[in-house]
Amino acid sequence: MIDLYAIHLDKIQSLIPDLYHSVLNTTEKQHISRQKIENVRKQRVLSRAILRLILGCHTHEPAQNLQIHTSKYGKPYLKNQNLYFNVSHTKHMLIVALSTQYDVGIDIEYKNTDIQTQNLPKQCFHPQEWEYFQSLSHNKKQLFFLEMWTKKEAASKAIGLGFHYPFQQINTLENNHSLNINSYKIQQHIITTPRKHYIVALASVSASPCQPTPWQELHLEWIKQCLT
Repeated sequence: MIDLYAIHLDKIQSLIPDLYHSVLNTTEKQHISRQKIENVRKQRVLSRAILRLILGCHTHEPAQNLQIHTSKYGKPYLKNQNLYFNVSHTKHMLIVALSTQYDVGIDIEYKNTDIQTQNLPKQCFHPQEWEYFQSLSHNKKQLFFLEMWTKKEAASKAIGLGFHYPFQQINTLENNHSLNINSYKIQQHIITTPRKHYIVALASVSASPCQPTPWQELHLEWIKQCLT
């Protein structure tokens, strides 16, 4: 089973000071303070704090006490916990995938209709994808690229490599729901999004298909309750 959480970050901006002081640890605060762009600082506070609150609910530990580590390639994890998770955010939305059974990866992208499809680098595509992409109309090219990109990013995050894995070696056309990457068997889904202007891809390291649970949308009151 894979649990999915979504939250609209604009709706919880007022809680940034509380989340910063009550949920984040010293290392996270130092890392965030070095970021010079205010909007990025705010987004990092929110995304890290919300992740901690979700993990705290599942581990039954205080969110601020959790020891979140980062792998060589940047994937966060908890030591000595049978809990796998991944985070993605874009354009005001934060999403989290969490499982006790599978390594997971998730990616969310805003449906950007301003994508200049003629300028997209060929290196993003597997040769079969590139050939198919060239046959599409402009509007269909945009949607195909976004779906392809989210699938690739979710799959590479699921195996813990992220952008360190060459995307041109991932062929999302090979099988509608399954990929083979570096001897890993990856199940992939484009899933119903929490908002209509977004595309979300979910990937899990599993030999058999696994379906996620319905979205759990988090709200301001839930966070306030966690902070009390």
